[in-house]
Amino acid sequence: MLKKAAQGTGITIAILKTKYPQGSEKQLILAITNRKVPVGALPLDVGVVVSNVGSAACVARAVLRNKPLTHRVISVTGEGIQTPKNVLAPIGITYRELIDFCGGLKSNAARIISGGPMMGFAFADLSAPVTKGTSGVTVLTREDVREETETACVRCGRCVDACPMNLVPTRLALASRNKDLDLADRYNIMACFECGSCAFICPANLPIVQLVRMGKAQLMAQKKK
Repeated sequence: MLKKAAQGTGITIAILKTKYPQGSEKQLILAITNRKVPVGALPLDVGVVVSNVGSAACVARAVLRNKPLTHRVISVTGEGIQTPKNVLAPIGITYRELIDFCGGLKSNAARIISGGPMMGFAFADLSAPVTKGTSGVTVLTREDVREETETACVRCGRCVDACPMNLVPTRLALASRNKDLDLADRYNIMACFECGSCAFICPANLPIVQLVRMGKAQLMAQKKK
């Protein structure tokens, strides 16, 4: 249906393999053009501009119809929400109003995430507003967020196999935990886009993403000095 709709428009529809994380910028470029964006480089450096569908549609409405960006489609989903929906919501509405519009929370709702379960972030203040960057809200239940005990790394290498950026996540996490920012920089910690694949597959339940996120923030702060 998409290919038929694109006929005569100059747009080519590319069907990609279903895998995670397929939708990230560098993975899309590699899958579609077979061009690899070097660490620290931008898509433009390899002759590519990436624009998501939502942004492209907003630009078209603004330029062709003179309509400003006032609303965006937000997916409200998860086992902890009464009625999952895709909502065309006004920017600035609160998360509480958005959740209420979807029937409210179930009794076993335990955590609300802005974004998805892999790359989103949890928050507790439902009076916070949604922004133009809010793509979705995921409501997890107590069963979804049960705590797992962290154990020692067993050097299994699963995180290395899972990393789409060909990094060594355990080394990044250890460097961050030890506040060895020079080592983290040498291991290309800034190349990590926090997809969560390493933490998801880790049998030791190491908080790899949180440690990497902390290390990246500290490294950026150090470089600004």
